[in-house]
Amino acid sequence: MPTKARILYAEDDPGLARLVQRRLEHHGFEIWTVRSGPEAISLLKTQHFDIVITDYGMSGEDGLELIRAVKAAFPDLPLVMMSGMGDLKIAVEAMKLGAADYVIKDAEGSYLDLLPLAVLRIVEQQRLAQEKIRTEQALSIERALSRLAFDSISQGVCIFDENLVLQLCNEQFLKCCEYPARLGTPGTSLEAMLRFNAARGDYGPNPTDAVIEAKLERTRKSQDFKYERKNSSGAIFEVCSHSMPNKGFVVTYTDVTERKTNEQRIWLQAHYDALTGLANRSLFHELLKRHVLQTQRTGHTFGLLFIDLDGFKEVNDTHGHDKGDLLLKVAAGRLQQVVRESDVVARLGGDEFTVILPNVRNEENAAHVAEKILNALSRPYGIDDIEIEISASIGVLLCPIDVASGDELLRKADSAMYAAKREGKRRVKLVHQLVH
Repeated sequence: MPTKARILYAEDDPGLARLVQRRLEHHGFEIWTVRSGPEAISLLKTQHFDIVITDYGMSGEDGLELIRAVKAAFPDLPLVMMSGMGDLKIAVEAMKLGAADYVIKDAEGSYLDLLPLAVLRIVEQQRLAQEKIRTEQALSIERALSRLAFDSISQGVCIFDENLVLQLCNEQFLKCCEYPARLGTPGTSLEAMLRFNAARGDYGPNPTDAVIEAKLERTRKSQDFKYERKNSSGAIFEVCSHSMPNKGFVVTYTDVTERKTNEQRIWLQAHYDALTGLANRSLFHELLKRHVLQTQRTGHTFGLLFIDLDGFKEVNDTHGHDKGDLLLKVAAGRLQQVVRESDVVARLGGDEFTVILPNVRNEENAAHVAEKILNALSRPYGIDDIEIEISASIGVLLCPIDVASGDELLRKADSAMYAAKREGKRRVKLVHQLVH
């Protein structure tokens, strides 16, 4: 890989293209921009690029089409998909088509910091892949030189022959697996390593010989495999086994801790409210849909509460948005304290909250929880040196109810909440009490 990686960026929004281009150039990358998939393919045929970045939404086409075209013509060229906050399914589809990574564009613009990290990771993976090729070439020329190359790479590597006997490994392999030096000696059997794992509890408290034999049998079949392994320090490694022509096999251990951490951070940003830490609108709708489907399958009931704070606008107008944000965080904490651990508490936005109550038996039980929430939210709030008093209006319904979707359930609960406000606020209103 060259020191200054060349990146092709497909984006039909010139303003966004310039913004992303400046951020990547700040990290030392060379960026070429195009406005469509066909233009990108045409340029790839005449120019060399290390990575392709594509936005999902482009006029008359989408980034998935470009991924398909690039993978068909340049199968080894890594791609990164950029998509909006609500396009998680699209990001998953992009990964299935062969994208190396995806970045979700959020309103706060934190994706501009995540994108260079994703590109740097891919560049490093390319470097490691080429380094591995160089190492394997050195093995075929001279074993002494391969020993030096082995110990210089960041991946853990070990090689076994067809009899499952260790031929070669590097220090990184021993560190990844937390093995003593004696297990890295050529001639050590794979069975000895597995028994060491079993003795320290890797396979459960009472592993049997059958467990070890099953693992050995899988290896004897010379089938390539890939899985993730976590060591005692919490580091996560991607373990890949590849068969060799002589019926032996090579196993690599790649540290993917940073990638997994970034993926988890992206997922949390996409599904949880940054202010309160509660589930956000996107995750709430996903969970509500699951509960509706479960109710349709099993007939189990669940409750849905729609909560709106009474007088919150006046808090912002009188005391400022900073105080309002602090109040929302306190309100969110009170909500979580009142409900069960299995209940789902979400913030839809502003001062609107929802709660899913799985397996409530009847409207009275759901209403009882709503009353507890109402009392908790109506207690005075000590925000810095100010005492603020507000209340809440809550709409309650019990599912199953004669509706076709979670959206309709939410609209009914919302209507009940507004009915509570019309009747004087600080009260709970059941859906069946509404006049249609």
